[in-house]
Amino acid sequence: MQLLIVLAIMFDVNSCATEQVVREKKCYATTGKIRKQKPETRTNCNAMLSIYLDKSCSMWKVRKMVEDHNHPLIPLKLVHQIPNHRTMTDADKAQVDSMHRHGLPPSKIMGLIAGQAGGYEFAGFTKKDLDNYIERNLRSKIIEGDVNATLNYLHGKAEDAPMMIVRHSLTDDDKLEHLFWADDLSRFDYQYFGDVLAFDSTYRKNKYNRPLVIFSGTNHHRQTCIFGFGLLADEQTKSYKWLLDNFSEAMMNKHSSLVITDGDNAMKSAIEEVFPNATHRLCAWHLYKNAVSHIKDTEFREKFKKCLYAKFECDEFEEYWHDMVERFNLVGNDWVEKQYRRKEQWATAYLSSKFCAGFRTTSRCEGINSFIKSFVDSRDSILALVQNLERALRDYRNNEIVAEFKTINGEHVPTTGLHSLERHAASVYTREIFWKILEEIKSVAALDIVSSGSRSTTTEYKIIKYGRPDHEYIVLYDQDTQKMIKEFPETLILKRWTKDVKKIDDDQGNINGKEDDERSILMRIGALSVASSRMIYLGGIKLSHFPYMVPFPVIDGCYSMRMIRFFILTGHAEYTQSNKE
Repeated sequence: MQLLIVLAIMFDVNSCATEQVVREKKCYATTGKIRKQKPETRTNCNAMLSIYLDKSCSMWKVRKMVEDHNHPLIPLKLVHQIPNHRTMTDADKAQVDSMHRHGLPPSKIMGLIAGQAGGYEFAGFTKKDLDNYIERNLRSKIIEGDVNATLNYLHGKAEDAPMMIVRHSLTDDDKLEHLFWADDLSRFDYQYFGDVLAFDSTYRKNKYNRPLVIFSGTNHHRQTCIFGFGLLADEQTKSYKWLLDNFSEAMMNKHSSLVITDGDNAMKSAIEEVFPNATHRLCAWHLYKNAVSHIKDTEFREKFKKCLYAKFECDEFEEYWHDMVERFNLVGNDWVEKQYRRKEQWATAYLSSKFCAGFRTTSRCEGINSFIKSFVDSRDSILALVQNLERALRDYRNNEIVAEFKTINGEHVPTTGLHSLERHAASVYTREIFWKILEEIKSVAALDIVSSGSRSTTTEYKIIKYGRPDHEYIVLYDQDTQKMIKEFPETLILKRWTKDVKKIDDDQGNINGKEDDERSILMRIGALSVASSRMIYLGGIKLSHFPYMVPFPVIDGCYSMRMIRFFILTGHAEYTQSNKE
């Protein structure tokens, strides 16, 4: 029996966008309709081509053809817009998935694919198709609900990384109230750099408009490091207290000595309750922004800015403040008086004795918020938000690896007459901190000796800094020992700024004599993570290093010879008899 395959298709499919049916009559009713009517694309066009396969000769033959259309045809340059001409192949979907996972927004993904294809008309699909595909993909991941999908995702990661902390609370009707999470490396970083903590909740770029709290600090390279994330139901004191309690528990009750916020009263109350011994510093950037909105005088704002940042003594600040208030006739102004009452929380003059790690503002939080805009979208689900924040966190950590490489790569060339001090500082501090130390070393040249006198074998020098005759310093020099400083005393070196701040010796890996203590485990895991990250980066930046890293076997718990050779090659190990063993 002859097999017939009959295909009823539209004639001239390259230019026909109509269908051989008509819209139902009820669709033409206009009474009470709110939505705009869609254009008519169903005209009952009879144009068709019917073909069949003649197996006797193995050829396709035409059974019937109707050439006439009852509508205008689509121009050839617009054919790629016709729905049945558009499709996303498996290869397209794989490429879109990869780019979307790495934070590219749909508009950029579409532009890249169109560029690869030679134009939007050759891409094979449109931006709408791309958006629909991404949306379907996201919905498939949260089929059991956005919150459940997010909690399952985070707790699943915690199972693979047991030192990760995930905490959440539910409302009375079992809806998500608050959420906090921090991975093992964030907890590890906090042990070293959590002395100064900055956080705010001004960023609400998520589908549910919930306040997102980002805990951050600064590492030994003066870069932003992130300690954890929180998603709250509101900005009430109770909510902030829940978050800070869980944050404190995750960080093993190590409290920051200084906390910087944007001045929110609810946040301030929670900080005082959970971190009672911490100094609460108000963000100078937010204060200046408030000054702009409350006092409409450009000259006053510049004077106020000096109050924020100038290195006044307390008495100098008081005199400057009162002169400023009187000059601009602001005596009795509510906003001005409120700022004066809490001057100990924002004026550098009153905070100079507090270690702030270079923080004066929550600008690092502002910078984080600006940075993650490229990763998240206001339409994102909670699950998408969490995954996008992970990508942003990965980028921040890569910045630290790059800074680490710059610190250990190369030797410093002295530029001042104090070569020994320069070399010692360069060997101790990270590259970024060293540049700050070098500025201080250079400033020694700007000191003038005013007078000198002798006390037995000791000579006393009175010194002033150039341009600051009101600040006098006394330096003692012992003529018997005739020792001059060639290295910075250890008492002056703050370890949190050094190259080896994260280095843990054998003894340090056992905190408080408890090998299985949670903090001991966390510190050892963190130290190994840092070491492996550095190794991976060094192995990846040069092709010549790569063969020494792949494969990377470990034999009987020891480094393989391949690994040892790699460290010798990159100058990070000495080849000794112990290495051979």
